[in-house]
Amino acid sequence: MSEHTSIYREKEFIYKNYRCVINFRNLGFRTGYVEIPVDHPLYGVDGDNLDIDCHGGITWANEELPGNTEGEGDSWWIGFDCAHYADGEDLETAKKYFADDESSMRMIELKLDMRRQFPISYDEHIWTIEEVENELKHVVDQLIEEKEGKERWHE
Repeated sequence: MSEHTSIYREKEFIYKNYRCVINFRNLGFRTGYVEIPVDHPLYGVDGDNLDIDCHGGITWANEELPGNTEGEGDSWWIGFDCAHYADGEDLETAKKYFADDESSMRMIELKLDMRRQFPISYDEHIWTIEEVENELKHVVDQLIEEKEGKERWHE
């Protein structure tokens, strides 16, 4: 685990030459990120101005990747989180990943205690690594379409 004890890097992969990262947060949910290359027309564009279809919309657009302890150079990351209404908290996985972090464990135990006292009355969905990976691939496919469309327009 990095110095950022609230974030655990679950997976990194390359899809169609785009770097993708899945983080797990100590609050019990996953986040997914795609690195946008410098030569892409959406490089540096604020998340509010991105028309990318993904779970909950783009909630991160920044030159830094959450959980990194060192700079990424000329990187621009966009991402989404799985902490929206009806998204579940995977607190058992959080306990596994953050067992050595006293502060995280106190918070996780508090959340578990609250769940016992006040059960959720609606169906929740806990996003798996595989589901977040598929959503990231969907984001990359849209980024490729955007870049190819801009290149065709400028020809």
